[in-house]
Amino acid sequence: MLMLAWAENETWSNNATGFFKQFFRALTSGTEAPPALRFQIIDRALADVRPALHELAVKALRELVADQHGARIVGAEYRGGAEPLQEWKPVVWQEIFDYWSGGIARLVILIVSGNPCKNQAKSAIADSIRRMMSYGRVDMLDQAVRAVVAADGQLWPEAVAAIRLALQYDSAPMDDETKLKLQDWLALLQPTSIPDQLSLYVTHSSFELAENEQGEHVDHAVERAKDLARDLSSNIPALLPYLDVLFEGEQRQAYVFGKALVEASREFDLLIEKSLQVLSEKTNPNDLFFRGVLAGTYELNQARWHEVLQGIGADQAFDRYYNYLLTSGRPNRQELERSIELIVEGRQSPRAVEPLAYGRVLNHLQPHEVADFALRLSSLSSPAAWHALEVLYMYAHGNSEVLSAIREAIKSIVLRMSLADEEQKSQIIWHSWESAVRYVLSEEITPEFSIALTELIFVGTELGTDFSATSHYVKPILRELFRKFGRETWAVFASRLHNLDLVLKYEFTVLLGSESLFKKDLPPVVSELPDELMERWCIEHPEFAPAFLAMFTDVISNANGVLSISPRARFLLDRFGDNPAVLSHLGSNLATFSWQGSPVTYYERELAVLTTIETHPIEQVRQWVGNRMQSLRESIAYNRMRDSEREWGIY
Repeated sequence: MLMLAWAENETWSNNATGFFKQFFRALTSGTEAPPALRFQIIDRALADVRPALHELAVKALRELVADQHGARIVGAEYRGGAEPLQEWKPVVWQEIFDYWSGGIARLVILIVSGNPCKNQAKSAIADSIRRMMSYGRVDMLDQAVRAVVAADGQLWPEAVAAIRLALQYDSAPMDDETKLKLQDWLALLQPTSIPDQLSLYVTHSSFELAENEQGEHVDHAVERAKDLARDLSSNIPALLPYLDVLFEGEQRQAYVFGKALVEASREFDLLIEKSLQVLSEKTNPNDLFFRGVLAGTYELNQARWHEVLQGIGADQAFDRYYNYLLTSGRPNRQELERSIELIVEGRQSPRAVEPLAYGRVLNHLQPHEVADFALRLSSLSSPAAWHALEVLYMYAHGNSEVLSAIREAIKSIVLRMSLADEEQKSQIIWHSWESAVRYVLSEEITPEFSIALTELIFVGTELGTDFSATSHYVKPILRELFRKFGRETWAVFASRLHNLDLVLKYEFTVLLGSESLFKKDLPPVVSELPDELMERWCIEHPEFAPAFLAMFTDVISNANGVLSISPRARFLLDRFGDNPAVLSHLGSNLATFSWQGSPVTYYERELAVLTTIETHPIEQVRQWVGNRMQSLRESIAYNRMRDSEREWGIY
């Protein structure tokens, strides 16, 4: 199995690597091999010259020391015709403790020897701390922690995070000596050099929320980052050589640290200069620290903040950061206009304005100012209109007065959009679209906007709207359009549906059909239209419309518990019952229910309703009803037999 894992070409969890790791659990391992034999496999892998085998050994050791037992749906006992497998199980707890000790010892050896996998080994030990402490393996961990610190230094963020979590959540049943041991480890793992302090308190800061005596939630990680900033603020030149690390990878508290550093030192010019230099030199930097520096600058000197942002907007090297950096303060109209100019000049995409939509960045501006910005942005292209609406709607979110002030701007922007898949749109941006449109429709008293929006929906469906977006966002809006201005909006569909090819007809059946099989209280979207309107459409387009409408027609209606043939289905049967396609589509809408227990009652109810039209004057309808009734009688007889068998215990 080790060599199969080494030659792994699959990524799912129960691949060869997954099974190899499972074999090293203390419980539910799925193997007869005792710990001593398993350690022989790990030792053989670690003695090999191939680094990939070392990595597999560390993964197995992680599974061993962070053992969560795992879970299995079936046991490992039977394997075809072979003898039943007797999975190894410990007789006494000491066997498991010895097994864990052997795993920790091997991980420590990897770290002390400087093996290339030492970071993974340190992570594995850190992950085991809380579990080992819960079983009282204090001395074993104490030896391991001190050996690692002696060999590899004090910087060990994962261990610090695990110890803090143990103190916060697991310390209640611990005795005082054990709690003191955890505190000792924390003291041992406190770095003294600036790079290590930045790594522990800023870059890899642990997540530690706690409730104080006043019942308020305090983020201790944020407070530690601020404390470090205040400690280092007295000697900024000594900090500058190490700032590069704050622009790489994940930076959990870089924003907080940068802001606090500026506020404590007031050396914003020096920090801005250094940050701009690092941003321009790195390939894919993280700009959170610089955003914090600018946020602190804004608090101290707004004029200087605007000056810096104007310089950044003019320098092509910083185009991709511009809108993110605007969120560090309160941008004015000129700075927002520069954001649009960057799109016009082709230096950034419309998606780049997304940061302006969240965090109440534009709340200091008047509604007409934000509306003007959004309208100007939306005029560039359909993708730009989507992001303009996102910015505008989120600016007004939850404020009815602001929504009322920007309503006309929302209408204009919505009608500039294309619903087709020109670019991948997030669920959030679709949600903003639906919410904004729903608000506008709630205030509409004339049909002009609704007709134009229906045209956009029709064209978007022709060009290809995302299936998920159609189901979750477009259909509810179309339902509202049909409900409010059905006669006017249906005209957009009525004269064009019959010209569609088969693929597009399917797309429109999705659009006009039910929103979900599980939303029985929401019938097909097209059912919102008046019956007489749909009847007239069928009469005017008999070659297409009746069969199309039949796909969305419930044959049986339920009015206050009374079942009968629905009015729309009766019209189709009476007027177009000789059309095989109509009968086929109506038939597909029968028996589309779910049930518990016996379905006999449901079949009997349908049979009773169908008997009312079994003497229909159209021969094809009589034959269709007769075939369905015969099928129902057979289903009733079959299910009654199964019900009897269930009562007898056979089924």
